Amino acid sequence: MEQSELKVFLVDDDQIFRFLCKKMLQKFVDKSQIYEFVNGKDALDNIAINPDIILLDINMPVLDGWQFLEELTLVIPNPDIKICIISSSIDPSDKEKFDSYPFLESFINKPLQIESLEVLFK
Repeated sequence: MEQSELKVFLVDDDQIFRFLCKKMLQKFVDKSQIYEFVNGKDALDNIAINPDIILLDINMPVLDGWQFLEELTLVIPNPDIKICIISSSIDPSDKEKFDSYPFLESFINKPLQIESLEVLFK
């Protein structure tokens, strides 16, 4: 699959972070392939789009990142989606939760660096 064909879900309630992240993502994918959601529920409601990559914040209203992952595994038991947690959390329990999901690609700390995204698009 060509990188321009990738569908990326950007799931974060911070509008400024989404804007900056989109600017970085445009280096890898056409901006029309980037879908923005302000919480996990909205992203889950649109999972039929079949994203290739999900960039997921942990702390969000309505349905947070961990709740999103729980719901996702009910809909798709073994997701074949690259899912990356992007968070400013330094809570050790978040790292432990991350380790409990074998299908998660990586845990990237905010602020986001373009080098962190390169790994997902190789």
